[in-house]
Amino acid sequence: MNVAIVGAGRMGLTHYAIINAHPDVRVCAVVEPSLPLRTVLGKHVEAPMFADFTAMLKACEPDALLVSTPPASHVAILTEGLNRGLHAFVEKPCTTAAVDARRLAERYDTGGLIHQVGYVNRFNDVFHECRRLVAGGIIGKVVRYKTEMLSRTVTSGNTSSGWRQTRQAGGGVTYEMATHAINLAAFIFGLPSRVGGSQLTKVFSTAVEDIVSTTLMHPSGLSGSLFVNWSDESVRKPTNTVELLGTEGKLIVNQHGLQIYRTHASEAFRLAAGWTTKYITELATPVPFYVRGNEYTRQLWHFIARIRDRSVPSVCSMHDAADTLAVIEQIFSDASASDDIT
Repeated sequence: MNVAIVGAGRMGLTHYAIINAHPDVRVCAVVEPSLPLRTVLGKHVEAPMFADFTAMLKACEPDALLVSTPPASHVAILTEGLNRGLHAFVEKPCTTAAVDARRLAERYDTGGLIHQVGYVNRFNDVFHECRRLVAGGIIGKVVRYKTEMLSRTVTSGNTSSGWRQTRQAGGGVTYEMATHAINLAAFIFGLPSRVGGSQLTKVFSTAVEDIVSTTLMHPSGLSGSLFVNWSDESVRKPTNTVELLGTEGKLIVNQHGLQIYRTHASEAFRLAAGWTTKYITELATPVPFYVRGNEYTRQLWHFIARIRDRSVPSVCSMHDAADTLAVIEQIFSDASASDDIT
């Protein structure tokens, strides 16, 4: 299977390393507009390098695309790929508008093409275990949750340039990071139907928000608080932590492990009362090639598996991305209506 990498930044290089190790895949091209980056990569990768996506399509015949360019460019790239009958894996948030992601998803479905979005937490073993335990009633009925994501992405005022500092291009902490937290909440609890009390706060940025907070409300009556900050110098690496309060205990989980507190012993789960900790090393299933985390390999192996066998169920499609974008649009609208942009 011939796969073209479109965008060779940090995520593009990660995807290149992983998919290049797949025994059934050949990376047939890499598209990267940056001349310095293209020059350096050209010395180390076997695939031909292109500065322009259209030029690559004229020279190569890929079966699928791995798209890791800035979000505002995704619609044009995915539409052209769709017109040429190419399967597509695209980095989150897929597009910058729910209507575009929904339209693309429907067209890919109609064309019989596989589409997947890079919400990598859905392939993390710990979050899968969390979802299984919650569904099984490990802490009884979940009555409340909070999801928090922190990073040190923007920690100075010199942030006036680059696509991440323009919302129209897909910048700001909501598109960049809160998308992961919202999508993960939907994976564990189901899709929120509405939001409330949304606030967008600037710390160092001048045109986009550095902090977003809101309450996610579900049709079942469950609600959770979301807090995401990419200007926290106290953290080393981005981490998404979800804390759940239930009628029979508490569950705290991130991509590295989970902590379970039971108010009383459970024979069904073979747990004593009190705290029990499980680490990713106990829960992880092996992958053929490791870069950054098992989940990064697992999501791309899943993409290839779905192309090979259409009976493999989707874990994260453009439909899921459209649902996440719809929640984000509610947050923007809610914050704007209450004038909570500071």
